[in-house]
Amino acid sequence: MLESGNGLSCYAKTQAACQNGQLVLAFERRLSPRTARARFEIADTVHLRVAAPRRQIDITYCSAATGKPRQYFVLYKRVPAAEKRYLPYPLRAWGVSAQGHLVEVPVKSLRCLNNDYGAY
Repeated sequence: MLESGNGLSCYAKTQAACQNGQLVLAFERRLSPRTARARFEIADTVHLRVAAPRRQIDITYCSAATGKPRQYFVLYKRVPAAEKRYLPYPLRAWGVSAQGHLVEVPVKSLRCLNNDYGAY
């Protein structure tokens, strides 16, 4: 869930396809007030195929050199990295533009949190 109440979601035919198969990255705009039951519409999508070994996609917080951390979709090389606070090998990333579209952003400018940090 983004600060605005909007959301990022990843859709696939099966849970396994999320890490190895075809998936859809979606930006969902919230239609209802925060105090009401959440209702969303899909505002933009990116279709992606993840078929390379050890590639994984995640929704995580990343920070650029300027600005506060925001949520991004990040495709990264999966390595045993539970002891690392940040993803060591981000390959591609998508964020939401001011116009409400998913846009690819350069990963060299991002530092992305590892959601598995400390999990093992």
